[in-house]
Amino acid sequence: MSMPRPLLVAVAVAAAGCTNNLTIGDRIGTASVLPVTDLGVFPVGTPSLAYIEVTATRGDSTISNFSLSATGEAREYFIRIKDWLERPDADLLELPDDVAAFKVPYTIESDTTGEIPVIYYPRKEGFHTAALTLNTDHPVVKDVKGQVRAQADQPDAVITPYLVDFGQVFVGQEGLAEIDVDNRSGLPLVLNYRISDPSVVFSLEAAPFVVDPLSAKVFQLKYSPLREDPYEGDIIFSIGDEPVRRVVLRANDCERGDPDAYNRDGDGFSVCGGDCDDDDPNVHPGATEVVNNIDDDCDGIADDGTGAVDDDGDGYCDSVTACIDGSLPGDCNDNDPLRNPGLIEDCPDDTDPLCSDGIDNDCDRLIDGGTGDGDGDGYDDVDGGDCDDSNASVYPGARELADNLDNDCDFIIDEGTALRDDDGDGYCEGLPQLFPGKCTIAQPGAIPGDCDDSVDEDRPSGPHPGARIYPGASEDADEDMDRYIDNNCDGRVDEGTSWYDNDGDGYTAEAGDCDDGNPDISPGAYDIPGNGINEDCDNTTPVVGVP
Repeated sequence: MSMPRPLLVAVAVAAAGCTNNLTIGDRIGTASVLPVTDLGVFPVGTPSLAYIEVTATRGDSTISNFSLSATGEAREYFIRIKDWLERPDADLLELPDDVAAFKVPYTIESDTTGEIPVIYYPRKEGFHTAALTLNTDHPVVKDVKGQVRAQADQPDAVITPYLVDFGQVFVGQEGLAEIDVDNRSGLPLVLNYRISDPSVVFSLEAAPFVVDPLSAKVFQLKYSPLREDPYEGDIIFSIGDEPVRRVVLRANDCERGDPDAYNRDGDGFSVCGGDCDDDDPNVHPGATEVVNNIDDDCDGIADDGTGAVDDDGDGYCDSVTACIDGSLPGDCNDNDPLRNPGLIEDCPDDTDPLCSDGIDNDCDRLIDGGTGDGDGDGYDDVDGGDCDDSNASVYPGARELADNLDNDCDFIIDEGTALRDDDGDGYCEGLPQLFPGKCTIAQPGAIPGDCDDSVDEDRPSGPHPGARIYPGASEDADEDMDRYIDNNCDGRVDEGTSWYDNDGDGYTAEAGDCDDGNPDISPGAYDIPGNGINEDCDNTTPVVGVP
């Protein structure tokens, strides 16, 4: 009885699971070869594992050996497993145990499919073809021949931003971000992420995040800390086994963080520079306090200097209606604890010192039992020190107004207001659109537009802390340790310095960026073999095919 003739059907599939049928058979007693079958698309410069499926449809079939042969440069691209394991660079690809143990002869039972693993290791882009020969033990069909083809493509993707700095995120809050991923290669791009810090909770899309060849997607990212310690991590995007981009993740990190991420409200002050509410541009050091129960100037006290708070600690605020701190209304000078409605100014008793100081101490609009007060502001011009007894808004301790008058009688005009250059840098805080080209008359050379006019009350002579901050100032991040402050009032922090990430790749020159004008070059980038460019700033450039 004659032995049944096996029919072998070889199917080449890429590791990603792409299947194309290649039929090689003995339909009429002779071998015939059908068109080329694609293994798929693989990255240049990286060894990849692929499988050739072989199906026996007539009886058991034993493959005694097989070969893959190509011409030109491609002859080194298709490698059998046993040959790969003998190479010095075999550790570039970690093989599964069953693949590393693969041997021929290889028997396939009738009507079942077996897999022959091979390595495809291209060094150049393009299509590469190899002749496939299966040696069988069949007495008639000794060899089955065909061709397999694979495509090599350079990993190419545009992923932005390179740095995701969530800024300051408190426990119980969430930081949200997006990463735009544009896959420009013929290979699928994959993100398999791993978060190792238990203090960080990320809510991401289901892993792995895959972007199909020649397509784009948006990656959603959420940061929810369990504690407020500084955090730095990363996520890696890969094409095949080849990393193409490292995206740096940071939060709550003033030391290494992106200054702009800590100045979300654009007021020129980051949380690292003392801003106590980086979501409100009206709240920052040096801001004007208003009655809103908010610490506008970040000095730790809400509404200080306004009528709603007892500033001098005598139990009264100078509001005529109500206070917000538990004190009583009606103080006629909240900068002087010896003036409030609770004092007793008993002037018939000549020994009472309150009766000879020229001041309305008990806020009854009478001075020392009825002595002269020309403007009714509670001070006379003799003992009380009123420097203009014809103007009720001018007296010792009055709130200074932007009116070109010395309201508080301290011989300085408009200090602490938007029209006065308090820090002596040549600029007052008045907005140019509201006060075009002018500050107070007492300072004819001062110009509006200062974003920090603060002074050090304990240091009467300069330089004051705000003196380095004005339009046109130098953004020198090392000067006076003033990082995270917008020195030139342009809404950016430290631009043009080694602390600023000029190309947006997540690294400053201080952090090791060797070309801060090119977003594709930084310590977080990956070297592309063979292009002669040191993308990762490690002073070496890899060569194609050399591990």
